[in-house]
Amino acid sequence: MKVFDTSILLLKKNIKSHLTYSLSLLFSIVVCFIFINFSDNPVLIQSDRARGILDPEGFNLPLSKGLPFVIIVFSWWMILYASQYYFNQRNNEYSLLMMSGMNLFSLMKYSLIQIEMILIIVIPLSFIIGSGALFIFNKMIYDYLHINHSIFDIPISTYITTIYALFMLVLVIIVVLIGSLHKSSILSLKHIMKNDYHIKKASKWSIIFVLIYLNCLINFFMIDGDWIYFEINSIVGMLGAFGILKKCIPSLLTYLKKTLIGINSYIILSHLSLSLTSTASLVFLMTIQVTGIIPILALQDPFSNEYVTGIISYIFIVILLLVSIIYKLNIELDNKDYEYAILEKIGYTKKQLKYLMHQENIIYYTMILLIPMPYLLSISYQYIQMYHISIMLLNLLLLFYIIIIFISLMITNQSYKKIFWRKPS
Repeated sequence: MKVFDTSILLLKKNIKSHLTYSLSLLFSIVVCFIFINFSDNPVLIQSDRARGILDPEGFNLPLSKGLPFVIIVFSWWMILYASQYYFNQRNNEYSLLMMSGMNLFSLMKYSLIQIEMILIIVIPLSFIIGSGALFIFNKMIYDYLHINHSIFDIPISTYITTIYALFMLVLVIIVVLIGSLHKSSILSLKHIMKNDYHIKKASKWSIIFVLIYLNCLINFFMIDGDWIYFEINSIVGMLGAFGILKKCIPSLLTYLKKTLIGINSYIILSHLSLSLTSTASLVFLMTIQVTGIIPILALQDPFSNEYVTGIISYIFIVILLLVSIIYKLNIELDNKDYEYAILEKIGYTKKQLKYLMHQENIIYYTMILLIPMPYLLSISYQYIQMYHISIMLLNLLLLFYIIIIFISLMITNQSYKKIFWRKPS
């Protein structure tokens, strides 16, 4: 059978896994398209002087361009992240194809054909949805800012830039990800679901991460300056939080596993350690971005382009990074799938296993909510005192953050339940 025929046949047979990947691409491309338009739209771009960074008058920092660029980079990253998960899911499929005689060139051609079929549908659909979303956003923003301009005016450069970015991303996906799969796919049949994560014992220096986190938290109430000092303090403090999530808490959980009574606690804490270790960097990035936007909003005129752009950027940053966390947890789900299958064979019922997964996810999302929260509340309090930022706005931003984390918990629970819908191997 020819490579093209094989690609189309298996694309139809595994339509569910391809649909998940297509939806993730659709969401990321729509976000990319929207924010490329924000940075290209001359109506929404104006020179903004960010006050108090280098001098009393500040310097030219067009936030209407800067913040959209950050979101665009995250949307590109999400596409690569989704692609990695997509290819990891199909590891065994690639292994069997290579064992049946398909070489690397044919495998790349096989994958490229399937991705082309997906993109042929996703790209036009994303432009349609993105354009519709922009009409709504333009209507809301123009009315709020009292701008007299057509909401249907989308620069042609938005479409060209988005297509160019996607072309470069497809090259990276095909060359890098498929190339790495070629080296590891054969071995995956011998080491299916092998967990390579090892939690090292915490050293006495791990307490430094806790001290850094607490010291920077106290500094928020002692700093009397511009937003850049708050942001630097947040970055340093979140480095401490990163160490806590990556080193301290997993090591503490490893110790607790030896002291707690009950095998259920052992299972929950083992998986929790793995989840915290693998997603610490994402929690770090999310907190830095969110704590950076709050001071920016405090410095802007509530009826300026930058203020509106900042709020929209905050919403999409939280969503994108939490979607990244969900993806990361799903990547690790293959390891847990094997472990839960073993537990089921030794006597655990599906009801008991679902309870363990539910408890694990609740503890995990509670931790990633509580660790950044003191920083968010401290910065919010300071800017209420210093710049009289709206308390209602801050409450809405924090409430949105909490709601999205709760929704992420529900999605993760649903993903974990799919383990029990699979046919036993």
